Amino acid sequence: MSTSHHAALQRALSVRLNLQISLSALPIVEEWMDIHLTRWMESIPLPPEMPNGHSAHFTVRLASDLSRLTWGAYGNPAGFIPKLAKYMEVSKISQEDIALIDAMGNGLEPKLVGSWISVVDGAIATGWQFCDEHPFAEIEPLFADHEGKAQLMGWLARAHLEQFGRFVQTIGDKPSSTIEFPLQGVAIDDRLEEAAHAFSMMAGAPLPEAVRDAMSNAAAVDLAVAVQIQGGLVTAVSLSAPGLGNDVVARLCQDLGLGFDDNKHARLQGAFGANGADRVEYTRVLAGTPENAGRGAQDLVDLVVLPSGNEPPRAPDESN
Repeated sequence: MSTSHHAALQRALSVRLNLQISLSALPIVEEWMDIHLTRWMESIPLPPEMPNGHSAHFTVRLASDLSRLTWGAYGNPAGFIPKLAKYMEVSKISQEDIALIDAMGNGLEPKLVGSWISVVDGAIATGWQFCDEHPFAEIEPLFADHEGKAQLMGWLARAHLEQFGRFVQTIGDKPSSTIEFPLQGVAIDDRLEEAAHAFSMMAGAPLPEAVRDAMSNAAAVDLAVAVQIQGGLVTAVSLSAPGLGNDVVARLCQDLGLGFDDNKHARLQGAFGANGADRVEYTRVLAGTPENAGRGAQDLVDLVVLPSGNEPPRAPDESN
């Protein structure tokens, strides 16, 4: 093994070790969940299992009150798909989901694919994701005509958006699809205005002023709106922004009445070798939907952290 290959392997193993060590600081992770988290981790290819020069790219998503955890990874399809197929089979993926993966994969030929696993409400959820941009028109026919699709198409037409940046699918008895759209506009205020329309048109409520104020502190203008559809309905609408400091997140959570422990988040971010969150996401979960049965509408805030040692995601045709 060459020196560069050995270094890549050591970085990859360090990221995985830090993820596993961090579990001890999260009371939501119960002992029985370990086997599921380990099985997912083992499904992520190591550098020797990837094309030359490519590695898996990891993300960690933590709820502001540490009540939710999501690990995600993606990268070159040549390395991911063989192990992903086996993981999906063990996870009892349905024939319907397999058909959706095949239809989207053959139509889009994504350059970045992967999977994820989450801990929430004392349960484990998992699924797959495509993480590069494509025209939404290429997958729009795969969604049946329903209220949720009509709302989404109405907002996309108003916002003049044609590209989605990420597609995330949950597998299981109640599958859901989340489609993330990078917003357009020269200034951040323009993008926030378009996000506000997304919430009023699909979430049934305006974008909270506290969220708008927090997101205006973003380190860059690359804001994104994500829409979750389940059972033919829009079940959640999200807005994310890069580079918000923990102080900004603390004020946001206070304004929304959500918990946020700055010290615990700072320690976890430090354990991952990260200097704060890469992105912060606000989500409005709608009332009376399959995603939120028996509960009223909910406001959520999540912090997305990129562990140190991550290799930047690269498309298959990028040279070494």
